[in-house]
Amino acid sequence: MAVVGRRRVARGGVIPASIALEPEQLRRLARVARVQGRSRSNLVRRMIDEALARYEAEPSAEAAAR
Repeated sequence: MAVVGRRRVARGGVIPASIALEPEQLRRLARVARVQGRSRSNLVRRMIDEALARYEAEPSAEAAAR
């Protein structure tokens, strides 16, 4: 699972580090963020892209077990 790190978002909100998303969920969120062309969603899109890149760069535990 990819983990979205602890980041501050608009209006002082925080995305907790405990939020873990599957790659397909990240891709779906990225599509939604791209459709919404606001500055707030630019931050969200960047976080999603970074989390997805980290996930794809790390060999998964499941693949290593095979």
